[in-house]
Amino acid sequence: MSDHKASGAHHPDHPLFAPGLKRRKRAGSADACYWIPPHRLVKAGWSVRSVKLEGGEQEIAERCQQLWAELEAWRTGQPTKIKYTINWLIWRYQTDERSPYHSLKQRTRAGYDQSIKIIDDTVGSFPIDAQIEGGILRPALYGAQLREWHYLWGLPDGQGKPTAPVRAWHAFSMLRILFTYAIECGVPGAKDLRDMAGAIRISAPKAREAAPERDMVLAHVNECVNAGLLSMAITTLAQFEFTERRTHIIGEWERPTGHGWQWRPGWLWTGVSRDWVIQYHQTKVGRVERQFDLHDTPALLELIQRIPEEKRVGPMIVCERTGKPWKERHYAQMFRAIARKVGMPDGIWSMDMRAGAATEIDGLQGVTMKDLQAAGGWSTEAMARRYSRGGVRAAQNVVKLRQQAVNKAGK
Repeated sequence: MSDHKASGAHHPDHPLFAPGLKRRKRAGSADACYWIPPHRLVKAGWSVRSVKLEGGEQEIAERCQQLWAELEAWRTGQPTKIKYTINWLIWRYQTDERSPYHSLKQRTRAGYDQSIKIIDDTVGSFPIDAQIEGGILRPALYGAQLREWHYLWGLPDGQGKPTAPVRAWHAFSMLRILFTYAIECGVPGAKDLRDMAGAIRISAPKAREAAPERDMVLAHVNECVNAGLLSMAITTLAQFEFTERRTHIIGEWERPTGHGWQWRPGWLWTGVSRDWVIQYHQTKVGRVERQFDLHDTPALLELIQRIPEEKRVGPMIVCERTGKPWKERHYAQMFRAIARKVGMPDGIWSMDMRAGAATEIDGLQGVTMKDLQAAGGWSTEAMARRYSRGGVRAAQNVVKLRQQAVNKAGK
């Protein structure tokens, strides 16, 4: 191909030869580096339009050479020797338009990106393809190495900042996802690599135990009203009364690949009937219809009815400061500010309103685990149990019953 001039002055045999490299000037900082394929090949069907490059000159050059090799293989239809490394796999996973990465919700993708960065920064250069040695296909990685990685990901980082064990768990889970995608990419030995990673048992992060009681929730709601945050008061109380995820009430801002920010609806005024029955959907797993008569929660209904009739269009929950649906980080910051005013411990988060609701439900006489599962819209009873913090209370009740039985026998 005649497009090698895009790499700069280096000869193809030079170790810093970087075909497709483009540098863009940035005021007051280092140049931004991108790999850009020839426009004519993008027009002909090559799906990757640009890749942002980071790292040193050698690392950037090697990534450009990899990308160009793939482009050449696609252009000519001839197989080429690809350097199957973890950072190559990450690049394919994040840039291939048909990768499952692009079907993820914005919040999920952001979490994946955090784990991917940990993996790429620490072990990105490791090869992943099996090699034939002496007539035997030998894997590039073994279980001991993967366990060592998991251990290292749980240690403090280079700046001494503690790395929570949950981050190591998420990073290892992300590694399994990447290895699964390696199978799709045809990496030699990828299935054995994925099976090995799946067979390694690592400790799951400890489940949260926070669960606010009704008095604490109502104190937060009242303070929200006093602070002029009616939208947050409605959301917090709705989470608690309907055992609901916050995102299904306030909605969620997403950024599909190649598009600007878009809002995925939460509660809409079109979902509220004349007789105050609200209908919406949970969307975390599939599409689950939810419907509640707001007359059964008079305090919540009273808050909703405070919204002027002329504003009852579009999203119900709108940030008073911006006039638009809440962004997650802004909501979390304001929730914490209100929580501290009413003495709510920092260990209780907005998401825990749902756990508080599940715990209150679990303590009601006659309520079954199936009832609790339906209340929260969970797919399994096991998930409903995870959200209920009623185990401590149940254990205490057993102690009381035993003591009553002992006392009765003693008489």
